[in-house]
Amino acid sequence: MTTSPVTTAPRAVSAWLSGPRFDLGFIVGIALLATTMSLSTVYSPDLFWPMLTIHTWLFGYEHLVATYTRLLGRPDDRKRFRGLLLLVPPFVLAFLFAVGFHYGLIGIYTLYFVGQWHHTVRQSWGLAQQYRRRAGGLPWDSPVLSQVTMWSVPIWGLLHRCAQAPSEFLFQPFWLPPVPGWLVTLSAALSVALWLSFFVTRLRAYWRGELAIGHTLYMTSHLLVYLSGYLLIDELCSGWLLVNVWHNVQYIVF
Repeated sequence: MTTSPVTTAPRAVSAWLSGPRFDLGFIVGIALLATTMSLSTVYSPDLFWPMLTIHTWLFGYEHLVATYTRLLGRPDDRKRFRGLLLLVPPFVLAFLFAVGFHYGLIGIYTLYFVGQWHHTVRQSWGLAQQYRRRAGGLPWDSPVLSQVTMWSVPIWGLLHRCAQAPSEFLFQPFWLPPVPGWLVTLSAALSVALWLSFFVTRLRAYWRGELAIGHTLYMTSHLLVYLSGYLLIDELCSGWLLVNVWHNVQYIVF
């Protein structure tokens, strides 16, 4: 008598930060909120100022307050971050004064745009690592390759914006360093290859029963947000609004 081998269906591991309700709201809900606010300004440009005002008052200032609350809220925090609190602000002020003196308002806005781009990607990478740790470290997934994959689409998007050569940002004169079209195409090809590899790896993990749903969903939301904000949405300010609403609300909720 022979017995047929037992086959097991593929399965996945949730590895949420808190639970499905919180995490789906954190990953999907915030991305949908940011997309809705951004797209409303694409279809009706007159809505940009109202949306920017809502974003600034509800999310931008809250982000700032939350940051300083973390630094100043408790005596231990004030002692730990004393150097950061005392030394960094004068240095930043002096640096901004130098940029403004030599390059004017254009230099300030260019510095802000590129700096905010870097800041949002860094936060997104940090959140992805929270999901990685909840999933047990994902030993089958290279952290270095994951980081390169995560940065690839924002880099592609920034190069695309540079190639567009925008002359205005937030209703002020603006400049980005020009880049050739072939460099944008090359970055696009590399990013597409990396993300295809990412999804193939996740498909294989699913069949092994090792897919981390939380980490996979978060990485996918990162891809869609930067793809939309820097590449699919042609209008610079509307794309910027999408990424920044997403970033600020993430910070506040987390």
